[in-house]
Amino acid sequence: YFVIRGSGQSDVDGKTIKWGARDCFTIPAWAGHTHQNGSGDEDALLFAATDGAALRALGLYREEQI
Repeated sequence: YFVIRGSGQSDVDGKTIKWGARDCFTIPAWAGHTHQNGSGDEDALLFAATDGAALRALGLYREEQI
């Protein structure tokens, strides 16, 4: 994830990652996670990038339905 604006935290498998504008962080594969906006009345904007296209091309992509 790339944090475009705002601040908050993400809970990743029981651990908390705090983030703010211009931060970058990754989530391990298959890790359950949630995001919380800590910016008060303002929106937090996160940009997500994945390696899904590369995994599909290599025949390694898997998806779990929850």
